[in-house]
Amino acid sequence: MANRRVTISPQFFEKLSTVFYLSRIFCLWPVKWENLNYAYGLKKSRTLVAYSIVTIIFIVTTSIYGLSQLYQVNIIHSVRLGTSAAIYVDAIDVAVVLSTALIGVFVTSANIDKFLVYFYHLNQFDHFLNQKDFRCAKFNLVTRSTILYVTALLIYQTVIWVKLGSRDLNIYSLFFAFFPYHLSYVFTVVLELMYWHLVYAIKIRMDTINHKLAKFTENELSLENEKKISSVDALNAELFKVKQSTLIFRIRNITRGYLHLTAAKNSVNQCYGFIILVVVLGCFLHLLVTPYLLRSIISTASESELFIISQSIWMMGHVLRLFLIVEPCDGCFVQCKNSSLIICNLLCSDLDREVKKSLKLLLLCLSQCELDFTAFGLTRIHRRILTAIAGAVTTYLVILFQFN
Repeated sequence: MANRRVTISPQFFEKLSTVFYLSRIFCLWPVKWENLNYAYGLKKSRTLVAYSIVTIIFIVTTSIYGLSQLYQVNIIHSVRLGTSAAIYVDAIDVAVVLSTALIGVFVTSANIDKFLVYFYHLNQFDHFLNQKDFRCAKFNLVTRSTILYVTALLIYQTVIWVKLGSRDLNIYSLFFAFFPYHLSYVFTVVLELMYWHLVYAIKIRMDTINHKLAKFTENELSLENEKKISSVDALNAELFKVKQSTLIFRIRNITRGYLHLTAAKNSVNQCYGFIILVVVLGCFLHLLVTPYLLRSIISTASESELFIISQSIWMMGHVLRLFLIVEPCDGCFVQCKNSSLIICNLLCSDLDREVKKSLKLLLLCLSQCELDFTAFGLTRIHRRILTAIAGAVTTYLVILFQFN
């Protein structure tokens, strides 16, 4: 697979083009692509793998150095490192950002073959179900909204640090002190954005399966009357067999397509499972650290209003990052349940025996091969994880605030 080229349709590449270019900039998908006129070919690039590893090591190193310079500014030092507890909290905050960026680049580079397998299975799904049109505005909407929010947040944070630190360091020194660290945070956000695209591409294909199954319920599966008519008419019998064979063929294509979706899901879990575990734990720690820092800032900083707004926006950002991971995974889970419900309704109606047998096979595949996305196999990713994180954050914050 290392030297194999995987193709995807021009329509699908167009929907993913923004995130493909972002991945090239942020060293997260070390693949090269070429336009083959009828499709786009994707292939692993060892040059880009080397570039990704060297770049992230350089950024993490310069981030550590830049922060060491930034914390020499008196007011920033008093806010971020004013107490011994604040030192530990800030160290956790910085370690989460840098380790996530570093692990993300190394893991995606090591698992690029599994990433290509993902596209192979989606391509096979599109072949079996003749899926060519991808009318999904969410791809561009989510990408642009995420980039816009993160850019606005980092610009605001930059303005604060420049305003407070310009008394001790010149603007150029300040910029190069915090820019690498902010860039590391953007690495993490782009990584989550890429994960959203991979999972959501599976979800819209599950929507396609449900749409086709719903069409069956409307006008195509009631063959019993035709079967009775065909028993006395040779021509109708031939037409009945043709229609029956066509329906069974289409249902089996849906089954094959679904199995390719589960294989694509396995590739995502293998490639991103550990990364998503790190990201979710990072969001959990950020949601602990940020309110704690906010409380410290309110009690110690003389110009606390700027930091209060900043920390509040950061908290909202961490919550939105969790939704960016959870929502497409939960959407796939819900669509699978909807598929099972549609098929159960079909099986309760009068169907031809052979058609019913094909539907039972599809139902068996849905029950045994679920589209469940996990964080390194330790927990399933769906909306219930949000309530678990909210409960844990609330519990630990009460302990932190009570015992300092």
